[in-house]
Amino acid sequence: MMNKKPVIWASLFLAACGGGVGSSALDDTAMQARWDQNIAQVAQVRSAIAKCAERSNGILAGQCDSLVLLTSGDFLPRTYTLVPSQFESAAPAIVRGTAALVLAGNEGAGNCTVTLTPGAGTQGLTWDYTNEGGAHCDRAISTRFAWSENISLTTGMRTAIEQCSKKSDGKLVGNCDSLTLLVVNGFLPSGYVVAPGPFESAATAFTAGTLVLTGTAKAGNCVVTITPSVGVQAVTWTYTNGGAGCNRLKTGVGT
Repeated sequence: MMNKKPVIWASLFLAACGGGVGSSALDDTAMQARWDQNIAQVAQVRSAIAKCAERSNGILAGQCDSLVLLTSGDFLPRTYTLVPSQFESAAPAIVRGTAALVLAGNEGAGNCTVTLTPGAGTQGLTWDYTNEGGAHCDRAISTRFAWSENISLTTGMRTAIEQCSKKSDGKLVGNCDSLTLLVVNGFLPSGYVVAPGPFESAATAFTAGTLVLTGTAKAGNCVVTITPSVGVQAVTWTYTNGGAGCNRLKTGVGT
C-alpha cells in the first residue's frame, strides 16, 4: 500500500491542475470561445470597413483605414471608440494602408495576436487571418473564424433557395436545386458566379440543392455540407462536417 500512495497523490495533483487526458482539448475549447469573443468585438468595425470599401470601389488606403475616416464617413457612430474585450490586453488597432485589424489577446487568450486583413472578393470584402504568439496560437484557434467566413459567403445562395422554396410551395427538386434554375427564375442575378472564398480550396459545389464547401489548411482541411429541408414555415439548414478531426470545435457548426 505504501508504494501506491505516491501514484495516488500524483493522480490527484494532475487532476487538480487540469492535467491528464483531454486537458488540451478543454484548453482549445476555452481558447476558441475567448477568441470568438475577441473577434465578435470588432464585428461592427468589420462591417463598417466593408460598407466603406463598397462606397470607395474597393479602395481601403486613405478611405477606410482609420477610426476617424470610418466615423466621419458615417460608417460608424461619431462617438464610437475601440475598446478591448475581456480577453484583450489592448484595444483593437486599425492598420493604416490595409485597414487590417490587430487584436492582442491577454493571458486568458494565450497572449496571442490575431490580425484580420480585408481583401477584395468577387462577392464583397473578405477577411484573411494570421496568428502570432505563444504555444496555443495555432490554426486550430481560428479555424472557426475561417468557417464563419466560408459559410457567410453562401448567404446569397441560401437566401435564393429560401425565396425559391416559398414561391414553389416548398418543392425544391426541379425548381430550386441548381444554380441555373436560381438564375433563370430571377432568384440570383444574371451572370452570378460561385467563386471560392479565402478559406476554400475550390468554389462551393451546388448539387441537388446541397452546398458543399471544401476548406483550405487554414480551415482545417474540413468539408462542410449544408443541406436544406422544407419545414412548416421555412427552409431549415443542416450542417455536416467531414474530414480528419473535423467537428464543431473546428468549424463551429454540426456536431
